[in-house]
Amino acid sequence: MAKIIRQDQINPHTYVLWLEEKSVPKPGQFYMVYPKDGAKLLGRPISVFDYHEGQLGLLYEVVGGGTEEFSKLEAGEDLRILGPYGRGFTPYPDKKVACIAGGVGLAPFIYLSRFLKGTTRVYFGTRDAQGFGDYLKDYPLDLKIQEGGYITEAVDFQAYDQFYTCGPRVMMNAVLDRCRQEDKDLELSLEERMGCGFGACLACSCQGKEGRKKVCLDGPVFAKEELDHA
Repeated sequence: MAKIIRQDQINPHTYVLWLEEKSVPKPGQFYMVYPKDGAKLLGRPISVFDYHEGQLGLLYEVVGGGTEEFSKLEAGEDLRILGPYGRGFTPYPDKKVACIAGGVGLAPFIYLSRFLKGTTRVYFGTRDAQGFGDYLKDYPLDLKIQEGGYITEAVDFQAYDQFYTCGPRVMMNAVLDRCRQEDKDLELSLEERMGCGFGACLACSCQGKEGRKKVCLDGPVFAKEELDHA
């Protein structure tokens, strides 16, 4: 069980849940977070938004009953979490890096920025940009926020050496195609529904170039060479 420190509401449907956590996660890893309602048995996989001095931040969007319950939790309550799980990003502090995010796919790049040198360029596409700029203003980010449209059209792919992406499949496949065309290094963080979070249930398998992969165990981060598509 983890003690809730606070909840930050970024906009009407997006929150950051802050918890006490002793284990230090790697950028790109995730936690399984379990609703208190016993009728909702499965946990929700939520990427690490940030971690600093024993405080774990988890960014989530209210999209159903489980996340609606999370949004009503208050400081001082206990919450069941398991993790950190999965294979995270490989930080390259000496490369010129760009992160391309869609929706809550923004989450892992905030923590990743702590492992990169200088200011991290993040291209962020979202349906509702309200509140993000103010909430993230103290992080070492060069943040380009685009509301609607295709965020990939704003990226100069020739200007960077290393790319990271997380978000909707359509967006990630567009990034994957461009990185192949430009011969750029890329790591993708896949978003899948998960049952257990540690590879036992096979609920989150995806097709890799060398057979089926468990997103929770073999990923969620994959190099572009491991996948035909996101």
